[in-house]
Amino acid sequence: LADASAQFGPMPTSIYLYVTDSDAVYQTALNSGGISVFPIMTLPSGERYGGVKDPCGNIWWVATHVEDVPPEEQERRWKEFQMP
Repeated sequence: LADASAQFGPMPTSIYLYVTDSDAVYQTALNSGGISVFPIMTLPSGERYGGVKDPCGNIWWVATHVEDVPPEEQERRWKEFQMP
């Protein structure tokens, strides 16, 4: 549990799920009335990741592991990372 922050205020719940196909789950959530809170993308850590808020205010984070990235390479990639 955590306190609300400026970036993530009070919310009903937030859940992080690893799935086989995060793109498909993300798109299904949007097609079902969800609102994107984080666009689906591949992060420097090698996770294909996105977030959707459902009509009740819950945030669903979905991820698929797409690449094994050594810690040194992750660090380099995070330094270069920019949100689209």
